[in-house]
Amino acid sequence: MRVWGGGIPSVNAHQKSASASSFVYLVGADFRYFFNRTLGLVFSADFNSSAPQFDNVTGSIAGTMFDEESEQVISTVDIGLGLVFAF
Repeated sequence: MRVWGGGIPSVNAHQKSASASSFVYLVGADFRYFFNRTLGLVFSADFNSSAPQFDNVTGSIAGTMFDEESEQVISTVDIGLGLVFAF
């Protein structure tokens, strides 16, 4: 990665790969409405979140080595709308 701008000289940065495991939770709800016995609509919404903690993140910035810890908060909202055909 090369970083520059704002009057700052360009800087080369390199980060080695890192991996982590974490607890994830999911909360969701569905709403279904049928117009008649064979046709309907479904609306769904799901939220999930996780915050993996990365230990021993290593790399270098402009030749200076680093070894740090990092946390990455990941949250998503999934919304769906569908048409239902019942047979």
